[in-house]
Amino acid sequence: MSIRFLSTAVLGLICCTGSVHASDDATGPLSKSGSPSPDGSTVVFEADMDGTDGAMHLWMCNLDGSDLHRIVTSALSEGDPAWSPDGSRIAFEALGPDGNTDLWLVNPDGSGLVQLTHGLDNKQPAWSPDGRQIAYTSNAGGTNDIWIMDADGQNAQRLTSLPGEEDHPSFSPAGDRVVFSETDSSDFTANLQIVASTPGAVPRPLTSAGFHDWNPSWGSLGIVFASDRVAPEGYAMMEVQPDGSGLSGVGNVRALDPVWTRDGRIVFTDEVNVAPALAAVSLYDPATGQRRRIVRNVLKVSIDIKPESDANEVNPDEHGKLWVAVLSQEGLAAPDDVDQTTLSFGGTGAELSLVDCRKQARDLNGDGRDDLECRFDVRKAALSAAAPKAILRFRTKGGALYEGQDAFVAPATR
Repeated sequence: MSIRFLSTAVLGLICCTGSVHASDDATGPLSKSGSPSPDGSTVVFEADMDGTDGAMHLWMCNLDGSDLHRIVTSALSEGDPAWSPDGSRIAFEALGPDGNTDLWLVNPDGSGLVQLTHGLDNKQPAWSPDGRQIAYTSNAGGTNDIWIMDADGQNAQRLTSLPGEEDHPSFSPAGDRVVFSETDSSDFTANLQIVASTPGAVPRPLTSAGFHDWNPSWGSLGIVFASDRVAPEGYAMMEVQPDGSGLSGVGNVRALDPVWTRDGRIVFTDEVNVAPALAAVSLYDPATGQRRRIVRNVLKVSIDIKPESDANEVNPDEHGKLWVAVLSQEGLAAPDDVDQTTLSFGGTGAELSLVDCRKQARDLNGDGRDDLECRFDVRKAALSAAAPKAILRFRTKGGALYEGQDAFVAPATR
């Protein structure tokens, strides 16, 4: 099951991406379910950075937190991304307009969307080491079971049919077995089990019952997972060997959604050291004991497209320049605090479309604070009349990351 947590002491269980709700403005953006790229330089994850539609979407950034950007914009919500072994594709679950959650593929740059499953609820994809198959969770048999299919969506077959609910599969490094979490429907405890990656095989328990063992990730050093076995409250990172030996905590780290990187570090969801966010994707190195946050809070700021016009009319196909104002607020004196070299503006917010900024600051909204006005190249901003909203991002000179959004009106839609 996907894990949704409201505090360190409260755990909620969900069965599809569509029931993940975004955090509110008071708590800050939520990020979770990180999947590191095979080369270890980048992580893709689900987050509510947009803060506008009450849903989670797929975002990506470098492992140092830089180059944060959204990669999928066409679904109602997306989650549980998984990077292919060769780094060329990302599998993920997405909520469609029919209310079903299906599996999709996308290239890391956001292009090449391909739908793999159709109907019911299919989620939590996991790649085989050779990239030829995807294991996933589906309720096509009536309850959540582990299924396996070819990487093009063909030849889907069920691996498990246990009486409980199976979730979050992960292939062994050899690709011959799959570990997953089995939830007892009577008391909602969960343990880990292993099954051969061949339909018809019988699963065997890996961890004992009576606890909550979630989100296993099988790497060359063993199987890492989240559990309440050793945590005084909430969930901690644990590991176990495939034969059941070596069950122990990992660095006394409170964690959810742990995933191995190829070099032996662990990307995980941190719900402890991330205030004011509910949780954030972070990194832990078992060799050194060092942990650090990857995804930072994105603070909200008001922007105004064409600040001296009420119409906000913008033709995305024009070759001109567009004035956008960054409105100062408490804690942000835009003309002084914004690092103008970091300004990006456009349809996704990652577009490097800045032309220049006005040297003389003015109070544009009458609140007594001077605001920052900058011009952006319309074509480089890659705006779309089909999605008439623009996103502006920047860092302050102190390093804080801000984002603002404003709608515009395309001439053809007035």
